Amino acid sequence: MSGRTPVVPDSTTQRAILRVLVQNEPISRVDIGRLTGLSPASVTETVSTLITDNWAYVSGEDVSTGGRRPELLRFNRTRYAYVVTAVHPHRIHAVLLNLDPKPLHALHRAFQSPENALDTLFSTLEELLEWAKVQSVVVMGIAVSVPGTVEASTGTVGLSTLMDWHDLRLRDLLTERYSLPVNVENDANLAALAENRYGSGRDNESMIYITTSATGGSIVIDRAIYRGSTGAAGEIGHMSIRADGDQCACGNRGCLALYASEMALEMQVLRRLKQQIPSELHAILDSHGRYPTAQEIMVAARRGDSVATNALVAVAEALAVGIINVVNLFDIWFVVLGGSFANAGPVFIDRLNEIIADRAHRLYARAVHIVTADFRHAPELIGGLMVAFENTFGFSLKLSPAANLEAIPESIGIPGLQGEGSPAV
Repeated sequence: MSGRTPVVPDSTTQRAILRVLVQNEPISRVDIGRLTGLSPASVTETVSTLITDNWAYVSGEDVSTGGRRPELLRFNRTRYAYVVTAVHPHRIHAVLLNLDPKPLHALHRAFQSPENALDTLFSTLEELLEWAKVQSVVVMGIAVSVPGTVEASTGTVGLSTLMDWHDLRLRDLLTERYSLPVNVENDANLAALAENRYGSGRDNESMIYITTSATGGSIVIDRAIYRGSTGAAGEIGHMSIRADGDQCACGNRGCLALYASEMALEMQVLRRLKQQIPSELHAILDSHGRYPTAQEIMVAARRGDSVATNALVAVAEALAVGIINVVNLFDIWFVVLGGSFANAGPVFIDRLNEIIADRAHRLYARAVHIVTADFRHAPELIGGLMVAFENTFGFSLKLSPAANLEAIPESIGIPGLQGEGSPAV
């Protein structure tokens, strides 16, 4: 389905040189030898093989220090690509990303119910892989992000209440079907890795990442995801903040996701509108015959609408309780807020900070720092590429400072860029 099966450099020498090349390009053979400790003959022979196999190429010449000007080498980022896929309730985004990373082709597919999700995923991947085959793009593997707990070592989705998946061995299904390496990971974990490596958390070894559209989270400690014993660590959405609260689909009561999510915000406003409290949001119901979405509520709050503002503050207060619990437990002070509420404006962020300063442990309450994510849309695509590359090669993909990662979702036309509540096409 994907055309050529890629042959990944497997010798210790090839891997060592490729790593130095990826991390330091453009680079000369002399400098490769200096950084790896390999002999000039070994470097020359191995580089020649990498060039022949299209893993590297000569990009120009360096300044001469006497004698012949040395050639400069670069990693061939354009020939190889990964299929990176984000599974959301009712829609799938799939993009073929090369190692620049540059989107080569993207597909967006909607499905009506969880029962249709797997078939939609299969057909989307097959269409994208067929496109890669026709275009002679060498596909290195597949990365899939899902909303739910994932055992990363096996690619098994333990539980996804949003997708109604239980103990689904997704990696095995895809590997058998496409004969390619497959990585399956929780969406919040991938978003957290992207932020920690390339985004707002890049200067922090450890951080808490919270995605607020449906209230998920991830704990990063020393640049790695803290998974716990079952892979479910960081699922703050299912932390109880009310012992006698509402029943959650996960089986628990009073889960944070019931009070600090897009759905919770919309329900807060719905109750207020039913009470006929004056608000500009009544116009949406009157004009369109539907209740306002979370994104419309946040826009109204930024304009000073009291119903929208009060609902947003209520969500902020609930989320603050969850953040305080995680901060108190892990003693990690840097918190990255992703998802739709990252766009909620100062009313939301200011209230979060006020509550945390008042209630968090006094030893570090003043040090807790909440920032909004650099990647507002589909950060799991960047994280998926990172994880897939690292699992293939054993080292991280260093990106050019000029790489415009934030523009990738818009450049591939991801539906719903105004928020997760927007319909898929």
